[in-house]
Amino acid sequence: GTVVRGAADNVAVWLHHKVTDAGVFDVDDTRLASWLGLRIRTKLYSTGMNFDGNSQKVSYFSPKFAGFQVAASYIPGARYATEFSEGDGAYNSTVLRPAGGVNKFSSAYVVSASYDGKVGDLALGADTSFIGINNVGIKATTQYNLGLKLEYQGLRLGAGGAFADNGETQGLGNNYAYDFGVGYENDAYFVTASYYYAKNGKDESGKNWQVSKASFEMYQLSGRYKLGAGLDAFASLGYVKVDDKSGITSAANTDVWSVVTGLAMRF
Repeated sequence: GTVVRGAADNVAVWLHHKVTDAGVFDVDDTRLASWLGLRIRTKLYSTGMNFDGNSQKVSYFSPKFAGFQVAASYIPGARYATEFSEGDGAYNSTVLRPAGGVNKFSSAYVVSASYDGKVGDLALGADTSFIGINNVGIKATTQYNLGLKLEYQGLRLGAGGAFADNGETQGLGNNYAYDFGVGYENDAYFVTASYYYAKNGKDESGKNWQVSKASFEMYQLSGRYKLGAGLDAFASLGYVKVDDKSGITSAANTDVWSVVTGLAMRF
């Protein structure tokens, strides 16, 4: 097996199977929402469970046996992952930011299992993970995810799902997210179509804006063409819909179209 110590993603991120996009952004990539200036209050923003980001941790990966592998991470404490400062109120990249203004946890652990194998020309990948997080000042968080990926002679199918019980409102703040997509890759080109949806659970108390049933969904169509060794041209057309029932964000009930194009160099 392998032991990894230091600043790295947790094992759920490493082993996750999901939609692969031909563009520069995956359908659940938080950077695009940031560039569009969206301030979204959804708690789950990726089925890959990257709640802690590139924080200090210890992880273990077992050897693979007949395609099966298990892994675990222990995080002694860190801030929840976010690409935004706490002051601007934009938390659309925060997977599980708890209520009460506290953006850190005291400890967490992740346990994952995955499978990668082939049956003839069919390649299959699947994974599942469980996460337990001891929050600061509120109840513990538990989170689960599933991932699946199939590839057959250039055709690609991917899907992922996540569920979180944040423990903030005695089970009322449960959140979920899912994504799925299809693509086809040939020698010079790769095209994909994908979809992502995330929604906060209900908050019967009406006092917690962070579980205000906000939702975020995105459709994306992308293409990539190989111009030469290590050089690709890409383009993506996306549609984003935000529904924030708290009524306090600038992105409430917003519809946005996006076009992203450029060149990608790989060394």
